Amino acid sequence: MKRSTPVLHRRPALPRRSALIRIAALALSSGLPALMQPALAQGPPALAQGPSAQAPGTPAQGLRQIPADARYGEFEILAYPEATIDGKAVRLAAGAQIRDARNMIALPSTVSGRHPALYRLDPSGQLSRVWLLAPGEIEAARARPTGN
Repeated sequence: MKRSTPVLHRRPALPRRSALIRIAALALSSGLPALMQPALAQGPPALAQGPSAQAPGTPAQGLRQIPADARYGEFEILAYPEATIDGKAVRLAAGAQIRDARNMIALPSTVSGRHPALYRLDPSGQLSRVWLLAPGEIEAARARPTGN
């Protein structure tokens, strides 16, 4: 007997598991692993030179893009969005970014104490970007202008 009501929603036909197993077996027997051996012997692509090759907690040298107009100061966050730069009260702007010594974005609630930092102010005088410095970056940063 035929159905009197048409079937409007049908799932597309998926290949059966046995067909997928046959396709995988064919790929393995055709020499595909032999083609991949040179690529596997080389190791992961270009990650050995990146930040993961460095010791944990050290900054990625040469990868931090800090603008030349960033100023040097001692940064301390009080109660968000209040902070101080060299003892002067400032506010963090909406959407402000704080980058730690590993160049990772740090939430204001995770930053405590005073830190040497480079920072930029937005046109209204609020902190828009803060880069917390690693010990090796402090000397070069002190040559920059301060906020005073």
